[in-house]
Amino acid sequence: MSGIADQGLRSSQWTSARLRSQTLYLETSRERFELKYQPPQEQEERQQDLYQLARCKCALPLATMKKLGVPMPPAEVEVLQSDVAWDEFKWSNLSMAVRGQVFHVVRMHFMANSKPGGGGGGADSSS
Repeated sequence: MSGIADQGLRSSQWTSARLRSQTLYLETSRERFELKYQPPQEQEERQQDLYQLARCKCALPLATMKKLGVPMPPAEVEVLQSDVAWDEFKWSNLSMAVRGQVFHVVRMHFMANSKPGGGGGGADSSS
């Protein structure tokens, strides 16, 4: 829980704001999932930020992820949920739930968003 908890009272320290520049990878005992900020489409006005949860088709090594770019290209993930408001995610010590799906998380880490080719993208933190 401490890995996902907001880091302070300022909005820039909130996990939801952190996802504007980083992508969160959640791992169960069998799969890896990607949680990322979903930027508004051109000329779209929003009242709140939205996020996308996807299953990584393959749990790739860190070096390969850096080459492909973070978040992963669409061909590398299967979108499970899109247009998800932050308050739809329910976090507990060992799991994350969204829209009726529960994921038993054993590991999670943030990675800085990067373009293909390895610019940036190092692992930021783990839990």
